[in-house]
Amino acid sequence: MTPLLGKMSRGTIATLAVLFVFATACRVPTICADNCIGDDIVVAAGETYTWVPPSDYVFGDEDGMTITVDAINAEISEIVRNEETVWQPVYRYQSKADFKGVDAVTLEIRTGSDGASEPTNITTVNLSFVVD
Repeated sequence: MTPLLGKMSRGTIATLAVLFVFATACRVPTICADNCIGDDIVVAAGETYTWVPPSDYVFGDEDGMTITVDAINAEISEIVRNEETVWQPVYRYQSKADFKGVDAVTLEIRTGSDGASEPTNITTVNLSFVVD
């Protein structure tokens, strides 16, 4: 055993190993197939983070963004589209005050509507939050 591990109890080492496996297993992969965006974001506990879609996404009235898999450790997990965002949808996230670890959300961007039909371009967004 290394000197650092020698000073830790077996229970502490086991707990750290389980936490490591959990944290790495629960991460949303940032490598995506076609029509997918992935991003790893480091935020402080309780900090509000705003994710803005890339500028090449233009949103008409019938276009938008939805949460398809919500963050489970969020105090705030919402899509905002109002005057403040110049009518472009943005995603806002804030962890629960006592949470530290990895959280994730999956969004869906829908664009390409001609005003009379449903959007034709659908992009999945996987955001993984490392909260410390």
